[in-house]
Amino acid sequence: MQKIKYFYSLIIIVLTIALNSAYSQDERERIIRLEVQVQEGFKAVNQRIDDFRAEVQRQNDLLRSDIQMQLSNLKSFVMWGFGIVFTFILFLIGFVFWDRRNFVKSLVSKVKENIVEIREIKKEQQKFKDAVITQAERDPMWIPFANSLGMQLEHA
Repeated sequence: MQKIKYFYSLIIIVLTIALNSAYSQDERERIIRLEVQVQEGFKAVNQRIDDFRAEVQRQNDLLRSDIQMQLSNLKSFVMWGFGIVFTFILFLIGFVFWDRRNFVKSLVSKVKENIVEIREIKKEQQKFKDAVITQAERDPMWIPFANSLGMQLEHA
């Protein structure tokens, strides 16, 4: 009998431990519900993270396209600026060549005019000398005057 008591006590202790350590059906269902809620929470958090990544990517793409557009505008502005500067430089070089050519033309024409004037003055000077010599041959009083002009006439 003593052995049966020990046997029943052992069974009661084992059942008590088994019942206390084992989960009841309600607790199992509750744990399953909690697990489902946790999984749904993870899915919601993952969805929010994915949405956040998509939004960041969209903003990144917008910024990238905006920067590309600004760089394109800046490149266009710089190209126009260099074009205008080079055009002005070429215009200035052309103007300088044109001005020098016109200056040389006007200088040549003035030199030619001066040469013509010098020839005319020499002709007038020769006429004056001839007139003085002729007068000195007629009248010896003109000889000192002719000599003062460098004609070196002698008294006759």
